Amino acid sequence: MIEENFLAENESSGSALVRIRMSRPLDVIHHVFILLNSGRVCAFDVGTVTEIGLFDQLRKDLVLAGMAVFEIDFPDRQHSHENSSETSIFERTQRLQLLLKHPSFQFARDNFSLLGLSLGGQIALRYACNEPQYMPLHLFLIGTPVELPVTIAEGIEQVHLIYGANDGIGYLCEGQQQMAVLRPHQYVPSFAKNVAVSAMQTVQTHILKGCGHVLAQIGRECDDPNSFLSELLLKSLAKKSLSDRQEIEKIA
Repeated sequence: MIEENFLAENESSGSALVRIRMSRPLDVIHHVFILLNSGRVCAFDVGTVTEIGLFDQLRKDLVLAGMAVFEIDFPDRQHSHENSSETSIFERTQRLQLLLKHPSFQFARDNFSLLGLSLGGQIALRYACNEPQYMPLHLFLIGTPVELPVTIAEGIEQVHLIYGANDGIGYLCEGQQQMAVLRPHQYVPSFAKNVAVSAMQTVQTHILKGCGHVLAQIGRECDDPNSFLSELLLKSLAKKSLSDRQEIEKIA
């Protein structure tokens, strides 16, 4: 595996430099994935063992299978600010745009997919619903609520909604004082219905047994999130035509 690091100038924050990391195989690149961290991770290589470990193993598995992986540092999340979630999504979406426009990513603009964890999934979803300049092939959203209707850009072939079975969302209903916690099997069907796609696109849902919000394994009988994600991402590319694969090999 080859790792290359780049610095991108972020004009929105006083021309501060932002790190970009590309991990790639030694020879042919068949496809490119961008990994988008949760709100608890800013620097792509610093964070909780669970999240950093999940993405680090996935990065290695993908590169071993002939894929390239891009990551970028995100700004600190300011929880104290009003509308902090919306501000974070906006700022981090700008960072995604910075990565997509960086010269190091030029070869992959017609052959990449997005994978986002929690807030990272919100970033991927926001990008995919706002007439993206560069069209991802697939979206993989982990632990990402889709509580309002969204329309996916038509060039995106598949949307995968991925949740740990032990994840949960608390809702406080009108007239009630105690919060009700719903599990994925209760809310995932409605989330899937909120993702509007054309007849040529698909939305698939996946619930991993024994896993939590960031797919941490809880208990003894758990699905293996690393194996599941690697297999899912690689299977999603199985339908790509040979001509598509040859094109990125030639560019890379």
